[in-house]
Amino acid sequence: MTGRPLGQARPARAYWVESLRNNPASSLDNLQPSADGKVISYVAQGGVVSAILTFDASGKIASITCGPSN
Repeated sequence: MTGRPLGQARPARAYWVESLRNNPASSLDNLQPSADGKVISYVAQGGVVSAILTFDASGKIASITCGPSN
């Protein structure tokens, strides 16, 4: 999985547009809390993809780590 910190809403939108274009989601596989945030897993063409979202003190997304589920 690769992670990247997020700054503004526009870069986050661009990230998800690119990510979902490269790995289109067909269905939600799982949604769970994690130690630092939330884990969203979805079924894509090549298998299940997981995105780990962490949040800052104000509740905004601070970082996203996304890649194939193990």
